[in-house]
Amino acid sequence: MGKIKAVISSWVFWFVTIAYMRAVFYLSSRPATEMFVLPGNFDKALHFGVYAGLAFLIHISMKKSSIKKNVFFISVSLAVIYGVANELYQMRVPGRDASVADVLANCLGAFLGGYSAGFIHTKKSV
Repeated sequence: MGKIKAVISSWVFWFVTIAYMRAVFYLSSRPATEMFVLPGNFDKALHFGVYAGLAFLIHISMKKSSIKKNVFFISVSLAVIYGVANELYQMRVPGRDASVADVLANCLGAFLGGYSAGFIHTKKSV
């Protein structure tokens, strides 16, 4: 019964991760006229937080799937690739643009999210 529970847990985490990615894509697809205006550079903090969350979820999903090798590197890399692809996609959305600052915020957030997940998982295992 323990193995079945582990497989179900793995699938649930991947489902949540993919749902999160879909939500990010949906919000990124909205034209600028449908979005609220953020003060100052708060959008960079939002990018940071969103991609920290994504890398965190990918990292945990991989661990729950019994993936043991290069989890930090893979989870951060996947989140960064998704962030870059999303920025490139936004260039085609009316009123939206891609910026190097957004990509940098995505990368830094992904790094922190992957690191945090690894740190929490290590502390939990001890």
